[in-house]
Amino acid sequence: MTIVSHDENPRIDEYDVTVIDVYRAHARDGLEPAEVADELDVPLARVHEALAFYYDHVDWMKRLVNDRIVEETPDPDPDNDDLFFSRDES
Repeated sequence: MTIVSHDENPRIDEYDVTVIDVYRAHARDGLEPAEVADELDVPLARVHEALAFYYDHVDWMKRLVNDRIVEETPDPDPDNDDLFFSRDES
């Protein structure tokens, strides 16, 4: 398998593509593995390896996805130390 994890963020060896990138393109964006390979410019076999790695380590991967969502979500009020906040979805 060509999945490496030097920085706690498993990625496809020799490519700047993480397992989470592959999983999101497939599961969230609904792309077929061949489409993911084209979109991320990696071999199809590596996409399948990344998806297999995700599902072999699903608890760890879900924690990484959740951590990344938290990191990517802008804080509407950085001075507010509340853990939870609501958003107006209208």
